[in-house]
Amino acid sequence: MTDIPFADAVRTCLTALFPVVGPIIFLVGMTVDGTSGANRYGPSPKPVGHPVG
Repeated sequence: MTDIPFADAVRTCLTALFPVVGPIIFLVGMTVDGTSGANRYGPSPKPVGHPVG
């Protein structure tokens, strides 16, 4: 087994994590609520305070 510099090992690990972390960040960004109430695009289309079902 050859020794590799620490910086190369860290770079390899970070490169391996990109395909895992990217979709997680994307999903969180797509599911987090935005500005509550009306904004410059108009009122929110989501019903507020009504039970589902």
